[in-house]
Amino acid sequence: MLESQAMGSGPIKVLQVAGVDHSFNLYLRALIDAMQAEGWQVDIAATLSGGEDELRKRGFRVFPVPYGRMREVIPLWRRLWMLVRLMRRERYHVVHTHNPLAAFVGRIAARISRVPVVVYTVHGFNFHEYTPPLRRFMSMLAERVVGRWTHLVFSQSKEDYELIVRERIVEPGRALWIGNGIDPAVFNPDRFPPEERRLIREKLGIPESVRVAGMLTRYSYEKGMFEFIRAASAISQRMRDAWFMIVGGAIWGNRNRPTDEILRAYAEEHGVSDRLVLPGFCKDAAAMMAAMDVFCLPSYREGLPRSIIEAMAMKLPVVATDIRGCREEVIPDETGFLVPPRDAETLATALERLLADIQLSASFGKRARDIVLRDYVESDVVRRQIDAIKRVLDEHKRDSCG
Repeated sequence: MLESQAMGSGPIKVLQVAGVDHSFNLYLRALIDAMQAEGWQVDIAATLSGGEDELRKRGFRVFPVPYGRMREVIPLWRRLWMLVRLMRRERYHVVHTHNPLAAFVGRIAARISRVPVVVYTVHGFNFHEYTPPLRRFMSMLAERVVGRWTHLVFSQSKEDYELIVRERIVEPGRALWIGNGIDPAVFNPDRFPPEERRLIREKLGIPESVRVAGMLTRYSYEKGMFEFIRAASAISQRMRDAWFMIVGGAIWGNRNRPTDEILRAYAEEHGVSDRLVLPGFCKDAAAMMAAMDVFCLPSYREGLPRSIIEAMAMKLPVVATDIRGCREEVIPDETGFLVPPRDAETLATALERLLADIQLSASFGKRARDIVLRDYVESDVVRRQIDAIKRVLDEHKRDSCG
């Protein structure tokens, strides 16, 4: 074992490492704010994608580290060296990594730099039940190798947690299931009374009286966007009052993604372009969900999708694919329906049932919010992480003193 750097008497210094800086504004904001509230110094290393100014205004130092793709060997080593130099210079007590590639490079850099505590949050492994065997084997091998140098692995998904324990990706006792969560005060349908909902729809060009099924996602083929459009086409032939939304857009650095033009052309080809709304990114995701009656996420792979929790908190019934993460959140015939991935026909049947049956949708939606309030509150998830990191820091201090 390399001897780790000593713990100083000043504040705990934490380096958060992720693929893009927007992750810290969109999904990790509560975590880094809570760490800062603990009196810890929190720095960020990520690919800059336009979110750095907001982070700096909130008191975080942001260091640009472009990640790219795993197979880009030379840039990979360059990124590794950038992180090693940063970690050695700043002498962090904790390195907390996110996203598969950034976590892989970040944990190697932390090992080389002798960082006392290395943490990895699994937002979804880079493999799943449909991954080709060779790719799955190589990904699992990489996780096991860097897992030897990881003091804590947080898993949002129970399935991922069970895999971590079963495959011994880290030593026993170093894995913790933390779940995922949102702020139920923000994602609260009571914020949007009928008149506010009408105005939101009016701005989107959606008639007040129609039923709306919607997605909220980054643009990616693996999110099932084309299946959603094909399902919309089938439904629109039977329900004249059905409309559809895809809220979101492209995240910087994402390859192999559709564009608004591609989606519009596909919707035109399937005869549903006049009922499909593409409003782009919106800072108030809850407002976009307030315009919906049913939420849909027909992804091919997920970790533990936050968007489903947000929709449930907004009392929306959910139709999602029967894959890791989604099936942990959606309870069939209680809060929504699960359908096979890449199956537009079954997706259409499930969506149409909820669009047509207002009473069933309302029943599912009420139950969904109750579950969110019980199991998916973001402040609880953040507290679990900080308490676990504190325990490992205390262990390191005792070992150093011993």
